Amino acid sequence: AGVLDDVRAWVGFEHPNAVPPIEIGTYRDRTLILSAVGRGKTLQAALTEHGAIDPMDALFVIRDVALLLAAVHLGDAPIGDVRASKIFFDGRTTRVADLGLARASCLASGFGRDGLHFGHPGYLAPEITQEGLKAPTQQSDVYALGILYYQLVTGKLPFTGDPIMVLHEQLESPLPKPPVLADKPELWQLLQEMTAKVPAKRLRNGMQVIERLYAAVGKDAPPEQELVTMATSCWKSRDHKLQEWNTERIDKLPGGPNVARATTGRLPRMLLESDEPQIQEGVQVGAKLGRGPVGTTYEGKLNDYSGDVVVKVLSQRFDQHEGLTEAVLEDFRRAEGLGGPAIVGLLRLTEVSGRHLCVMEREPGGTLRRFLEQHGRLPVLPLLERVREIVSALEAGQRRGLAHGDLRPEKVFIGSAGQARLADFGFARAACLGAGFAAYGLPFGHPHYLAPEVVQEGLKEPTLSSDFYALGILLFECIVGVAPFRGETPRDTLQLHLRAGLPPFPASLKIPPAAYDFVARLTSKDPERRPTSIEDLLGKIDLCAKQVRLLQDARSTHTWSGSKIDEAPRVGPSDWPQEGYASEELIPDSPLDFG
Repeated sequence: AGVLDDVRAWVGFEHPNAVPPIEIGTYRDRTLILSAVGRGKTLQAALTEHGAIDPMDALFVIRDVALLLAAVHLGDAPIGDVRASKIFFDGRTTRVADLGLARASCLASGFGRDGLHFGHPGYLAPEITQEGLKAPTQQSDVYALGILYYQLVTGKLPFTGDPIMVLHEQLESPLPKPPVLADKPELWQLLQEMTAKVPAKRLRNGMQVIERLYAAVGKDAPPEQELVTMATSCWKSRDHKLQEWNTERIDKLPGGPNVARATTGRLPRMLLESDEPQIQEGVQVGAKLGRGPVGTTYEGKLNDYSGDVVVKVLSQRFDQHEGLTEAVLEDFRRAEGLGGPAIVGLLRLTEVSGRHLCVMEREPGGTLRRFLEQHGRLPVLPLLERVREIVSALEAGQRRGLAHGDLRPEKVFIGSAGQARLADFGFARAACLGAGFAAYGLPFGHPHYLAPEVVQEGLKEPTLSSDFYALGILLFECIVGVAPFRGETPRDTLQLHLRAGLPPFPASLKIPPAAYDFVARLTSKDPERRPTSIEDLLGKIDLCAKQVRLLQDARSTHTWSGSKIDEAPRVGPSDWPQEGYASEELIPDSPLDFG
């Protein structure tokens, strides 16, 4: 199933330098992957037949592959298996095949026995084994592309032998200088920048390779916006349903119940008759703390709870619309009792004199919104730790079948020890209605953080994927200091969520690209391109953190050692033979005709 999910992520992808999968099907109980035809012959076959090629001719091949990498990296979709046997050349154009099969090819070749999760030892960047990465990165694609260039100009891979020996050499041995580059310092420099052992010294993605490649030959690279436009069109083709999304659906949204008018959220009379704290239904109510869109909040105590609580009295304005109060209360009931270290829980839902009271934990720390107002931004690595805590809260909700639906800085509290706690599970609809966003047709949440499919697909309930989108918007805001999409009106903001690309991080902030890639994946317009599960998201958080550390501080590689290769746990079936390694090592000797 995991292998097929890898392939499905590429179905519908289109690019002039790709041989994409077209569909997945079955025939006589066998799973089939239908792909476009790779025209010409593979580079491996060409090298076998004709041998090494001229460095400048090889550069045209590398350029084509780099154009593909630039597109897929802008979509945060590393390939993971860039090598000669996966690339076709027809005399004019280079095309990469087997997209989505990096893991399957690795396991089927038996490299899981050496601890590899994807790719091929002959092209594998050293951080994959040293950091225990289970998925490819943009920089590991760049490294493989550099190894491919070496292979094209020399006719062989730089490191040969059994897989474990090759992995050691990828880590420990310097790249030999190809004799054909002795009088081409600019190409040798480019090759070194693609194959640097330390990621902090390596080109970061396909876009940077394109820029450096053109600079090496003294030409202007294609405009970045042109590559961005191409990348966007590649991914748009993936889901025909998304192509039906349009701004008219936002403009024509039917308005919902208007409960934003200021009406009372104060306490029932019996709780207001004395200045002393009052106890009803086991709830002791104290001083007023404030009023929000859902109701008015007071200090409190709960008889069977040792900590401080807050008591939120549901506003009577919800009663003005038939069935609305009961719908809101049903949301509260589903969240009642949900707790955990990363959750500010709803402890009890009760009623006093016809008024509905929500008794909630009181978190003494301030909100993330207040922190941002005081400090402006958060450093990436500490922020990723807070994100992990928020995700643990979402995971607890998932176990109960609950999505949050209103994830934003106002709903995240920062405790005294710096940990994040997510509040207001079950309040997404009430907060949306109370703030007046129903007038714009919103069923839950806040326009600044609302995933586009909520409006386009008419969702009535939040989903885990819409929570991931909101988390990505929150991440952007914490890193940059402002949310990425803010129109003059809520409707304008919804239009931006649908149509506008994620703005780049300001260059002055010097944020590692891996952080932007992570945020871009979370905030993909297409829900299918976001993380698919809590486990998937946690893996991407780990991957992002490792990449950020490697890019921020080259000294983080001081713990790398050959023992991590020798002691790597096996992956996948242990009885599959190691096949196909030697086929990458054929060294023919007459030139390849590039026309």
